[in-house]
Amino acid sequence: MRPRLALFCAAGSASCARDDMTEIDPKERAIALPPWWEAVCFLLQIGIVAGWWLVSLEGLSLGWDTLNHHVYLGWMAVEGNRLSTDVFAAGSMSCQFPYAYAPLYWLQREGATGVQAALLLALPAVSAAPAVWLMSWTFVPRMGWQNSLARGVFTWLGFLSPLWWSLLDSTSNDSLSALPIIWAFALAVWRSACELDTPPALLKDRSQWLWWMLIGAMAAVALMLKISQVFAVLGLAVLVIASSNGIRAVIRRVAGVTAGAAFVSLFLWWPWARTVWAQCGSPVYPMLTDVLRPWAGVLP
Repeated sequence: MRPRLALFCAAGSASCARDDMTEIDPKERAIALPPWWEAVCFLLQIGIVAGWWLVSLEGLSLGWDTLNHHVYLGWMAVEGNRLSTDVFAAGSMSCQFPYAYAPLYWLQREGATGVQAALLLALPAVSAAPAVWLMSWTFVPRMGWQNSLARGVFTWLGFLSPLWWSLLDSTSNDSLSALPIIWAFALAVWRSACELDTPPALLKDRSQWLWWMLIGAMAAVALMLKISQVFAVLGLAVLVIASSNGIRAVIRRVAGVTAGAAFVSLFLWWPWARTVWAQCGSPVYPMLTDVLRPWAGVLP
């Protein structure tokens, strides 16, 4: 009787476990399985409206920054470094990481019209739409037309700022540098929700590492494109740590983010930073020049 009783209890426990998973699994795994087709729909909506806006403006506006360093930095990015040839042709901006301005110079060199240039340069700003939608999905992770409408309102509210629309007709690299940090925030919010709401048995440590490495890489790209993104990166660091579920999660996240940021910085930022350090005295010139200039002669 005892073996039969034990077998009956084991079968009953397995049945209860299956019943619990059938009730919990779809709800908890919903956040980890967003309907990306919905994000594409909002991307197309915002892209069409932004394109219509740019065509109605009939071109790009040229501000002082454009004439001072946007074209010059794009020239260096495409044609080659001129720090050892020119004498501060664009002032302190001559030492800024130039590659975000390469599309502007390339479009100018190829003879693109103002409308064509505006449409192409607006692509990074519009590409933030799926990231904003992903954050809305994290807070409203359910299907149905009412939930889709709520996510749509959430997403569109993120693009109703006059500042965002004013950037579309300019040559600023703000939108290009903001794109990776927006995606880093969206992925951090989403993955944090996935880790908190998904049973540990369904999480794969390797995939978690890759996600946080990707987040760190995006933060590093944003920082190298525009040093003022440091405030957003600090906010991202607070989010990554504060939303962790335990000390092990904190260690895993910090290690992943650090590894991703270090990898990207080493291969994308360091070659330019080393040149600027040797020529101008600091890799983030004009900041920290007095402190870092003495070390310029011992760079690896």
